[in-house]
Amino acid sequence: MFYRIMCEDNYEIITLTNRTDFDYLSSLMGKPAIKNWKDLEIQFEAADIGKKKLYSDFPWYMGSVLILRENVVTKLKDFFEANGELLPMHSIDNQKLFAFNCNVIDGLDEDKSDIIRLKSSGKIVLVKKIILKDEEKIHTDIFRLNYPGSPIFVSDSFIKLYKGNGFVGLKFIRYNDTKLK
Repeated sequence: MFYRIMCEDNYEIITLTNRTDFDYLSSLMGKPAIKNWKDLEIQFEAADIGKKKLYSDFPWYMGSVLILRENVVTKLKDFFEANGELLPMHSIDNQKLFAFNCNVIDGLDEDKSDIIRLKSSGKIVLVKKIILKDEEKIHTDIFRLNYPGSPIFVSDSFIKLYKGNGFVGLKFIRYNDTKLK
């Protein structure tokens, strides 16, 4: 079974100090990026205004780009490097972080999924209900699908690593659950 990652309620999120970097970070699609990567600066925020922000090992940015603190990389560097690319970032108070440029697979069952496309080009704009094709043949523990904005999916093995290391800040929702909790 695979799960989408989401931000746990009340845990910290990040914003980019340079708003023009949004497209730069959002454009990561699994292809090697380190050669042209620029170290981005972020700041930590509370997810809801007026609420306390709780420390997260994975400060939330968006579902298609996973942000990792240095302690996560120290413990799971081999895992992440086997499944993508770690790209350095830093906070305004000089904490080291990493954007995870996740491997992308061709795993979206376009016939069974509920997809909204641009009429002019057929390009995927939104996938309202995701169905993976040949789910039992997917042998990776963390991945994205091959369309812009795809969420990151993780396996039970990843969740076991996450919990076994005592990490906080993420929640996991069965990938085909249409109700966001």
